[in-house]
Amino acid sequence: MPAVEYSMSNVQKCNCPGCPVQMASQCVKPMMQSAGPMIQAGNLPQPSAIPGMYCATAVGKTACPDFNASAPCQCPQCAVWMENNLGQQYYCTKGSADVIG
Repeated sequence: MPAVEYSMSNVQKCNCPGCPVQMASQCVKPMMQSAGPMIQAGNLPQPSAIPGMYCATAVGKTACPDFNASAPCQCPQCAVWMENNLGQQYYCTKGSADVIG
């Protein structure tokens, strides 16, 4: 199974912050508000505090219960997904790449 590194480079390429699956999540909104400025300042948030990088081994599936898993997943259009030759989708609800492939 592939292991995706939790790094600033990957966080900056990640499509998760704009993904329809989590866009309406009330649980994610405070995480976006605190993680966004950290990332813009070049600081990598703790894996448990980032609204994204669910494919990364350090992050994995979300603890937020209000994700819309029927919304279209953006994983196949993500640079992180392509660069790591990932084959699955919905890492946010299923688990990291090293868990589900």
